[in-house]
Amino acid sequence: MLDIDGITGAVWERCERLQDRSVPVMTLTGSPSETPRAAAFRHGVQTVMDKPMRKAELRASIRALLEGDTDA
Repeated sequence: MLDIDGITGAVWERCERLQDRSVPVMTLTGSPSETPRAAAFRHGVQTVMDKPMRKAELRASIRALLEGDTDA
């Protein structure tokens, strides 16, 4: 899980490497802009969540990622 507010290119490279290893990546953002969300998905992130997070939504998203259901 990565916070993508104000991140650098090195973090996107890390996301891509994790994707190459089939490691699910979830990101968090407080930005109302679509730009960080779109960038996250372009770099292999499976889930982008808004901050502040809702506990039930966070648990469900983590469960879906661990079970391999990235359509959640």
